[in-house]
Amino acid sequence: MKTFVTLGFERRPFDRLLEAVDEGIARRIIPEATLVQTGHSQYSLRRCQSIPFLPYAEMRAALKAAEVIIAHAGVGTLLECLRLNKIPILFPRSPHLGEHVDDHQIVFARIMGEHKKALVAYDGEQLWQIFQDYHAHIKDLAGAGSGNGTARLCNYLEGRLREMQGEDG
Repeated sequence: MKTFVTLGFERRPFDRLLEAVDEGIARRIIPEATLVQTGHSQYSLRRCQSIPFLPYAEMRAALKAAEVIIAHAGVGTLLECLRLNKIPILFPRSPHLGEHVDDHQIVFARIMGEHKKALVAYDGEQLWQIFQDYHAHIKDLAGAGSGNGTARLCNYLEGRLREMQGEDG
């Protein structure tokens, strides 16, 4: 399965996800042909191709080409996945592990999982299990009407992103 992993642009490292991906490849759960956008992380992947950052067009192309997407629980990343009709595996950053300033990614991932817009893993074991059964999970989500309200959700998320950008600017 063609796989793409993205950690976004958060300045804090997210080595825990990279370690889980590397170990998943070592266990032959995740394919070696995986491409990983590592962001500001310190961990050096040993078993697959990685790059710190991709230009937007290349990132979108990687998302589009991937059969499976593993991502931090960033709003912008999920929004791109929804626009491409992809259901990602979200792996939220934890503030308790120094991966983010607060728990908004954990809350966001949980809500998106409850609304059938994403699959959610909180550790390596969960990630590997979801990855192994990805197609069954996606089939279950499709059966649950996962497409309902996606356009409204995209519009809402785009508005929230614009608001947040205005607060920073």
